[in-house]
Amino acid sequence: MVKHHEKHPKSSEMLSAIYTLNPDAISLTTVSDGKIIDCNQVYLNQIGYSREEVIGRTSLELNLFSLEERNAYVNEIRRNKNLYDYEVKVMRKDGTFVNILYSARFITVKGENVILSIGKDITERKKVENELKERENKFRTFFENILDAVLLTIPDGTIIAATPAAEELFGYTEEEICKLGRKGLVYRNDPNLPILVKERVLTGKAKGELNFIKKDGTKFPGEVSTSVFEDSNGNKRTSMVIRDITKRKHADEALLKSEERYRSIIENIQDAYIRADKAGNIIMASPSAAHMYRFDSPHEMIGLSASSLYKNPDDRKYLMEQLINQRKVEDFESEALRRDSSSFLVSLNSQYHYDDRGQIKGTEAFVRDVTERKNAKQQIEYQANLLSQVNDAIIGFNSNLRITYWNKGVEQMYGYTEEEAVDKTTTEILRPIYKPGEQEKMIKEIMDHGLHRASPILNIKLEPK
Repeated sequence: MVKHHEKHPKSSEMLSAIYTLNPDAISLTTVSDGKIIDCNQVYLNQIGYSREEVIGRTSLELNLFSLEERNAYVNEIRRNKNLYDYEVKVMRKDGTFVNILYSARFITVKGENVILSIGKDITERKKVENELKERENKFRTFFENILDAVLLTIPDGTIIAATPAAEELFGYTEEEICKLGRKGLVYRNDPNLPILVKERVLTGKAKGELNFIKKDGTKFPGEVSTSVFEDSNGNKRTSMVIRDITKRKHADEALLKSEERYRSIIENIQDAYIRADKAGNIIMASPSAAHMYRFDSPHEMIGLSASSLYKNPDDRKYLMEQLINQRKVEDFESEALRRDSSSFLVSLNSQYHYDDRGQIKGTEAFVRDVTERKNAKQQIEYQANLLSQVNDAIIGFNSNLRITYWNKGVEQMYGYTEEEAVDKTTTEILRPIYKPGEQEKMIKEIMDHGLHRASPILNIKLEPK
């Protein structure tokens, strides 16, 4: 008897310690009227009330939750006898809400049915869960709507998920893609695959190109980006983003062919081709440009200021002003400067060159050396001026005997002006009288030997105006 009497106080003390020091909230509520008859400090901390405010009052009076919520809670206990992990949103005294996960059961205290409730505050956990859920929803939305094909794999390469874009690209369902695995999608075990896998293992990321095969057997090139990450459970996963670059490949090939043709033209033209950036620095020059400006190769011209090729830099400024106003300049004559400081006359055709978005990247120009043409023109003008001043009658005509030149001497001799005579035949103007066969002989002699050889055989009577 003594021993039994000694153990009872110890047992009561232990229960009291558990009740008081338990990290979860504990409360006792009568079934009959729902009044709270006891609780620990953790419960008071949860709801923000003092013991005096709580004891003897109901959860409805404290506005902890609504009548419907309270009845649902009690009915759930009655239905299951013991209740575990029942989630309830409770309103504290200050109006804020906390999420409580309750476990409860009926017990008898002094002959009265009482509900023993143990509540765990899961507000922070719910917050984290909601954040994770929100992130998952965002990820799912992104995953389902991304335009590129995306595959999720585990470390051994097994595919565990595929986007709708991947289904569309490969022509398989997601289930079929997962069954096939990565090797079933890559064309004949593409040799680039081990390289990408090795790079991903070493760095966690990899990027390159692989050839893939569709359900219908079509082969296509894909740009691949892979990245290793951990899911919410700490499991390693690999994302593989695949973009079909068939059109880009075709465009690149077409561009390459176009560039090759373009470069071939540039490398073989006789006129100089020079391209400059927006700052006016040369970024491209043809071999003919290097030859014209006396550089050993076009590469030596790269980086030079385009203005340095003009004897007068103001000519370059004027050209740029004309480009701004007209977008194109033709037959612009200027004096150019060679590498050895000698100069020569040029004619330029210039315009802007643009990028893919239509933005100005700089200027380009075709340059023609017109020194000889200028000298020849001046010589012709000089000779023509001399001929116009002599007193002898000089007539120039083409093979059709149409007059092309008529000097002052002829005008004085026959009375026809140059305007009246040019482009007329000698027969129309001078009405010559030939002996039989003489005209044909004269034309043949002129065509074969020139006028100076034909002149001795002429015996023509010419009538003035």
